[in-house]
Amino acid sequence: MFCTNCGKQIDEGSKFCPYCGQKVDRELEDISVKNQDESKKENNKVIDTIAKIFLVLSCVGGGLLLIPLAWMLPITIMVFSRINNNKEIGVGLKICALLFVNLISGILLLVREE
Repeated sequence: MFCTNCGKQIDEGSKFCPYCGQKVDRELEDISVKNQDESKKENNKVIDTIAKIFLVLSCVGGGLLLIPLAWMLPITIMVFSRINNNKEIGVGLKICALLFVNLISGILLLVREE
């Protein structure tokens, strides 16, 4: 839990901030946490959309050579299904997307907050 006035971390049961003396308002803290969660979800939606675009573009580009599609399509399909089903994307899958499909989409997936 963090003080809404000074931003420093305080104990869960505190009624006043030990750093600035501000009275701890539980309702404001709950609203702040909800806003952070909503902001994180919105950021993830943007990152997911951009990562999907780069994955598809890479598959289209790799389709010209045919052989890279053997590993690009399964990774892309797994990432899409996990994003669409709101499941966690493992670090291994993120790194495979980075190395074998597209550098940009892999980086975006790695910085994505779960």
